[in-house]
Parts: sequence; C-alpha cells; structure tokens
Amino acid sequence: MTQDPAYDVPSPGEVPTSAWVLGLSCLVGQVLQLVRSGPADQALSVALSVPVNVLVVVWVSAGVLAARRWRTVLAWVVLVIQVVFGAIGLAVDLDPLDLLSLLATTAAIASLAAFTRSDFHTWRAAHPTAPGPTVVGLLLLAGVVGAVAGVTDHSPGDDSTDGFELRVGT
Repeated sequence: MTQDPAYDVPSPGEVPTSAWVLGLSCLVGQVLQLVRSGPADQALSVALSVPVNVLVVVWVSAGVLAARRWRTVLAWVVLVIQVVFGAIGLAVDLDPLDLLSLLATTAAIASLAAFTRSDFHTWRAAHPTAPGPTVVGLLLLAGVVGAVAGVTDHSPGDDSTDGFELRVGT
C-alpha cells in the first residue's frame, strides 16, 4: 500500500485482479447467453434495453468497486440466483452452453468473494471519498456486459407453452 498525503491514509496500489476476473466472467456469461438466444430482433426493444442495461450494470458495478453495501448485496443475490437456476436447468437438460454459463457464473461468485475480502475493498469501505486507483477500465467492461445483455434476445422460445423460462443476466 502507498501513502496518500492528501488524506493521510494508506491507499492500495491497484485494483485487485479478482475485480477483473469478475467482470470478464460476467462478460463470458453474457456472450454465452447471446450465442444461445441470439440477438433481439426488435429494434425498439434493443434501443431501449441497451442503455438501460448499461446504466444498471455500470451503477451496480461502480457500487461494488466502491464497496457500497447494498449494491454489493444486489450483485451477490443476482449471481446466487443465477447459479441456483443454472444448476436446476442443468439437472433438467444437460446443455454444454448452460454448463459453460454455470462455470462462468461460478467464477464470478468466486471472484466477487475474493474481491470483497481484498485489502482494496476494505480500504474503500473505510475511506469512501479518498482518491484511489482508477476503475474506469472496469466500468467500461461493465458497460460492455450491459450492452451485450441489452442486445440479447430474452424472449421465450417456441416451446415456452409447457412451462416458464427465467433468464437472469449479469
């Protein structure tokens, strides 16, 4: 850790690798969902969905990176729900893309756990207004994750009349 003379508190040198692993595993999960479902075919839906998804994912990500408690809890809830339903889906129908998606989400959970236990996270929670390492690259990655989620077709397929389908994207 380096000393920050303006705030007289030690500041971490860099954002932990676990934050990058978290972002990249979420991107992999969204790309797998896009491969599975294809792009949305309604221009209006995409035009509305992309900016909303980008804003929400970046907002939650910024909160996680800033050690904001409720946004971090929200990230945990979304990831855990995604793992639970992904595991149930695999138990019903073993699909290679679903397995890869479950592995990506599991990696996201592991990296979120590592990040929330990092010195960076502890420091940021204790010093929320102190300047620290830049997280712009991670927020850009979060924006890409949100954009991919926005262009993905989330409508149920032709076989949706015999049940329901729940898709949770990160």
